Amino acid sequence: MLKKKSFFIIVFSMLAFLFIESQCKATILESSNIDKDTIWTDNDVHLVNGTININVGVKLTINPGTIVKFNKNSGINVNSGILNAIGESGNHIIFTSYKDDSFGGDTNEDGLSSGKPGDWNCIKFNGAVSTFTNLEYCTIRYGGSANQGQIHISECNISVKSCEISNSSSYGLYSYNASPDIELNLITKNLSHGIYHNKYYYSTSSPKDLSNTVSHNNGSGIYSNNATPEIINNQINNNDNNGIEIINAIATISENIITDNGAWGIYFNNNSDAPIITKNTITGNNKALIIPSSAIPDTSHGNIIGPNTFNTFYIRGNSRNKNLNLELINKGQEYEINTYVFYSTMSLSSGYTMVINPGVILKFNTNSGLDIHGTMIARGTDDSSIIFTSLKDDSYGGDTNLDAYESSPVNGDWRGIYFTNNAIDNSSIIDNALINLN
Repeated sequence: MLKKKSFFIIVFSMLAFLFIESQCKATILESSNIDKDTIWTDNDVHLVNGTININVGVKLTINPGTIVKFNKNSGINVNSGILNAIGESGNHIIFTSYKDDSFGGDTNEDGLSSGKPGDWNCIKFNGAVSTFTNLEYCTIRYGGSANQGQIHISECNISVKSCEISNSSSYGLYSYNASPDIELNLITKNLSHGIYHNKYYYSTSSPKDLSNTVSHNNGSGIYSNNATPEIINNQINNNDNNGIEIINAIATISENIITDNGAWGIYFNNNSDAPIITKNTITGNNKALIIPSSAIPDTSHGNIIGPNTFNTFYIRGNSRNKNLNLELINKGQEYEINTYVFYSTMSLSSGYTMVINPGVILKFNTNSGLDIHGTMIARGTDDSSIIFTSLKDDSYGGDTNLDAYESSPVNGDWRGIYFTNNAIDNSSIIDNALINLN
């Protein structure tokens, strides 16, 4: 039996070797800067050694089906030049590691081997000519060694469409002070965030993340620091951290399917004036969302929220310059959302109305509360009161501060409800409610 098993192993190894040999193409070593218009074809494997620069005003065209491999610490810099890499569906342009024998065979002549994250650096677009620079139908993998992503877009607005971006040792795609169009890509299995948009404070950055699948990344699916992205119609799932993470920024978030992420479905660290989230599906995450009060939706905005492990709405207070309806979400379901937690004070602007429906629980962090400059209608019923209480009060809404029921409320935990001189006295009402200031 052992001899028979050994025979099959030997035969399989020989067939694998023969397959790799059949895939081998001639290898052209690319180690010089591109200083005149150049075309790379699929007749050969192009092995990049070191960092090659596409100089100002120069165009590198890469034909469909072309295989580009990178030695250790190697990459391509597009310095105000043009990289036009447009493959075809079913005939991608390949950017991969010199160790990756699955494309172009055993280029490094070390026998059967595969690539790993961080084998090469990145393709960096540094002020590239946006009108003519495109990545489309490309497969990019095993880069990211410089911790800048394996696609790095700096101060230009290029298009990346219908690409597979995977197995980076850092971010899948990183943009800095840029407004790229990121559309219809599969971005997966990267060792940090799938997409990372970063903006310096005095620059502009309005990227568009449209119809991508961003999954199984070790960080967040889409991470934005100071940039103002449009995040629309993406599938964002199974990322280790948050589905969408917005840091010190505003984002438009609509029509996404955000599922099974390890932390929050949508996470804002700030109380920016973000628009209302609309038509998203947010299910299977550890926690659904923490968003500015300006972004709070109601059932009319078409979101499906739940079930998630913790079914509570978390809110970072800011000025609400539109009407607000706090209601029971998924009413009567096991995963009903009846509790809204305010981490900081929400101010309802003059001319707007806040309606709080029966059975809703509002919980407030230390020193937070409600400032009402418009109208607040909180009308409970005899059998379904409205509750205003401390975040530490586990007797209503459960353990919403997630400390294993170890905290208890004390006097003065939260500020209370303040009706300003601008509030509409004859329209505001609190009825059948418990206001628990402890």
